[in-house]
Amino acid sequence: MESNIENAMKRFSFGEQSGFVLFWKYTALGHGWWTLTVKGQPFWSSKKGSTKDHKALKRYRKWSLRYDFPIGPGHKVDQEWLAGLAARIGVSDQRTFQAENQFLGQLVVPVSLNEGAHQILLGVIELVTAEPKENYVEEFIQIHNLLNDENLATRPLAKMIKASYLGETVKFQLPVSSGIPYLRERVTERFKILRQKAFRIMYNDGKGKFLRISDEGDLHRCIASSGSPTIRMLIE
Repeated sequence: MESNIENAMKRFSFGEQSGFVLFWKYTALGHGWWTLTVKGQPFWSSKKGSTKDHKALKRYRKWSLRYDFPIGPGHKVDQEWLAGLAARIGVSDQRTFQAENQFLGQLVVPVSLNEGAHQILLGVIELVTAEPKENYVEEFIQIHNLLNDENLATRPLAKMIKASYLGETVKFQLPVSSGIPYLRERVTERFKILRQKAFRIMYNDGKGKFLRISDEGDLHRCIASSGSPTIRMLIE
């Protein structure tokens, strides 16, 4: 399967972007333990960009090599390690220029092998760009299609929502391209009592404040500024 993944990575088109794609290999160790590493795994880079860009990307590549240790059920995954978070939560994710303290752009895509009704996680493809973009939807679609050509599956580009109402908390995935009607539909699907009530949705901005989602712009900022795969929401 690694040759299939490498084939897909080598066909990725960076366009005018300076960056690289790397593969984090996932290994299940049993009893809920696992590892994720880039050591000895496929790597493909763009030839574009300045010397400054290449130095920044090289530093990230070196930084990624330190993640080569077992993760257990009770271990908290480093919030800076986007590939590790994607492997644990099971969604593709991105970090754009709107994320706080984001100097590089990132897209992580879990790669799976379909075996009947089950998917076996093989690892995570990560795209890193020298300049963060507004979003990585086009790049996600390209990677999804390249992997599909190799008979490999991806997970949706989405945020995991943890929504709370009257002390009860539910989880659901929210695709990054979603609008408010879809978000409200998912909320009322999980909290059926709200179908007959007026309610508002607040989100945690990551600094302890809950901000109201009143329009599409608010929802876009909520998704784009989140540096974590999980967004906490409060329903009132």
